[in-house]
Parts: sequence; C-alpha cells; structure tokens
Amino acid sequence: MTILNVSKRPVLTALVALPVLAALIGWFSWPSRPEAVDDERILAEGITYTRRVLTEPRRLMFHTIEIDLTVAGRSIMVTPPSPKEGHELSAATVRDFAKTHNAQVAINGSFFEPFEGSSLFNYYPQDGDPVNVYGLTISNGEPYSTDSKVLPVFCVHEGKALITRRGCPKGTQEALAGRPLLVWEGRSLPATRGAAANRPSPRTAVGINKDGTRLWMFAVDGRQEGYSNGVTLPELAGLVRVPGVHTALNLDGGGSTTMVGRVSDKVEVLNSPIHTRIPMRERPVANHLGVVDGL
Repeated sequence: MTILNVSKRPVLTALVALPVLAALIGWFSWPSRPEAVDDERILAEGITYTRRVLTEPRRLMFHTIEIDLTVAGRSIMVTPPSPKEGHELSAATVRDFAKTHNAQVAINGSFFEPFEGSSLFNYYPQDGDPVNVYGLTISNGEPYSTDSKVLPVFCVHEGKALITRRGCPKGTQEALAGRPLLVWEGRSLPATRGAAANRPSPRTAVGINKDGTRLWMFAVDGRQEGYSNGVTLPELAGLVRVPGVHTALNLDGGGSTTMVGRVSDKVEVLNSPIHTRIPMRERPVANHLGVVDGL
C-alpha cells in the first residue's frame, strides 16, 4: 500500500498543480477581464456597446452591440474562405479577423469541426489550422460550405439582414448558420431539450429588427465562478428579446464566445472569453461575423 501511495503522489501533485499553472499563465499572459460594472459606449456612428451586470438567473456579464445598418458605407461581412488541406477555412481568433478586415465590431460565428479543447496546451484548432463550418456559409456572394446540415441561417440580402429557418434568398451576399432559433417574430421560442442546451455556458447570438436595418450582437460570459456563470439556451432566448429584436439566432458558444470592438482605432476584446479554462484566452474559430465601415 505504501508503495502504491508513493507512486501516485506525482500524479496527484500534477493534477493539483495544473489549475494553479493555468491561473498563473492566464494572469501574466492575457489582459484582465472587463470590470464587473455596467457600461455603455458609442464605438462609431450608429454602433453602441452595452455591458450589464446581472444577478438573475445567476451572476452574469451580458454584452450587447446594437448596430444601425443604414449608415452610409456600412456593410456586414462573413469570413472569406481560406482553403487548406481539403478544408474550407484556416482558424483565426475574432480579434485577428477584425484586424485583418478592418472591422468595427465582430463576434465568432458558426459551429465547426474538427475540435478538441480538453488540454491546456494541446488543443485544436490553433491559429491557422484547417477547419470546416456547419451549415450554409456565403462570403461576398459565393457559397463555400460543403456541409449538408439544414440549419437556420443569418443572411445579408440587398443590404439588409434576415434570419431564416433554412436557406437564403437568391443573390444573398453574406451568410452563416447557427442553431437553434431563439426569437421568432418577437417571441422567445420554447425551451430547447438536451443536456448541453440546459447547462449554463458562455453563449453568442445575433438578432435583427423586423425590417433588417438594425443588427444586435450578443455575448454572455460563462464558466467563471464569481464573475459570470453563463446561461442556458432558454435563458438566452429571454435575454436577447430586447426592444426591437424581431428574430434572433444562437451561434457557436462555450470557449468560442468572443466579442471585439474598435476603440480609439485599436481592436479590443470587449467580453471575457474563456478557452482551455483560462479567462481572456481567445480561441481560434472557423468563421466570424463583422461590421465594416467605408467599403
């Protein structure tokens, strides 16, 4: 028995040390989380960022960007394809996407594969790794996703945004898929079944008004005890039904949830993403949804 206990001690020590190591890496290598206070800022003409600290249904950091799409020269863009090793895209963080394409604001987009996130150092994808997205994806008028899943879609058609149960109109310029629909014609949809849907997690969503001239980006931080504990999908459906939102769609969440904005001409992370259990560590994801001015 004594021999077995001694032999296990290094393993037990490593298990205890890993969370401490992760915390230290996060503390010294990544910026601090946004302060847990309410905030509202105008990032650009017709673009307002709001952060709210909520205590119900549990402690939450709820981030919203409301965008007026009628501002001259403003457009919505989805990540262009970057084929690699037989896949559609090369993974990149939301911040890098915004820098590359000069976006005013951006969030992560569709669910994707392959993915492995259980290890602190050995995770997939890392920057530049090849990935595919789920569902219909269009960039600059060209569809590039080969996935056959029929999912709800966020579309940009004739300069306006719309969310459909499946497919986009002919001539759609930009599109990406998500699941499930959260709000339809102004009403939150019934609770989604399944363990993952009913587990509090970080979440990302997008919403539009009835005529498609206003866009909302939503992010809820999670998995950060004492700071923000995340929401279930039914809870998210209630949160995003803010005045003006007619339809809303859930996008990829969990460690992918990231919202960025251009502040004083510098792209900043506005929420507190959590990747490999490290707050403010950004996950490289497949595609992104951004708003660009002046194109």
